[in-house]
Amino acid sequence: MEDRLTIGEISALFNLNVQTLHYYESIGLFTPAGKNPNGHRYYYFDQVYKLASILYLKKMGYSLARIQHILDTRGSSNTLEQMREQAQELHRQWEELQLIERMITRKIAFTESRMHITDSSQITQKHFPPRYYLPLGTEDLLYRNEHFYLYPTIVFYRGMEKQFGAMIDDVTLISEEGLRFRTIAEGSFCCGYHTGPYARVPETFGTIRGAAAAAGIQLEGTALNINIIDQFIENDPEKYITEIQFRIRT
Repeated sequence: MEDRLTIGEISALFNLNVQTLHYYESIGLFTPAGKNPNGHRYYYFDQVYKLASILYLKKMGYSLARIQHILDTRGSSNTLEQMREQAQELHRQWEELQLIERMITRKIAFTESRMHITDSSQITQKHFPPRYYLPLGTEDLLYRNEHFYLYPTIVFYRGMEKQFGAMIDDVTLISEEGLRFRTIAEGSFCCGYHTGPYARVPETFGTIRGAAAAAGIQLEGTALNINIIDQFIENDPEKYITEIQFRIRT
């Protein structure tokens, strides 16, 4: 192996894009030893150990800024301590990704079990055990809450007021996160489906209430809406599917 390597040779040695080496040079992370009279960069062979260290640390998940700090301060004791800290951080990220994966899997199962509505005009009575949700607040607070994106959405309509929540089916996951959930009490509900934009949901409220009144069933005032097909799944609002439930007075 020659004592000097061109940028092409060192990029081939590490299977790196030349532009990557240019970028490392631009931030002062890995610079050439000098330039030939014709202006071409060259590196001393001993520099391959530094580049190998950079790529090793990068594979371990360190940022380039952090790698620069490690290279500037490394010694056996502090390098091992930094590696321990990185291992702990990667474990934390792994646990978080596992949690997100479980949430997404549950949302998929929830949607697939409810999305095949054959008759959106059918109104039925259903009895539900206790159900659980995380309160998300009003719509102006909704979009900054990460649980809105990970769980099925539930909306409580009380007249013109709307309160949002994230439905959960495993309270142990929430308890592990230290989050406080609320309970929808067990009971019987008059249920129907709304297809189309949310702006037309009140029309379906009227349909369900009318059918219940005709059958001599008294309903409570709050409408409980569960988004089945929503903006995260369907681009066309006309294809949204929402299950609407009114608790039956006993």
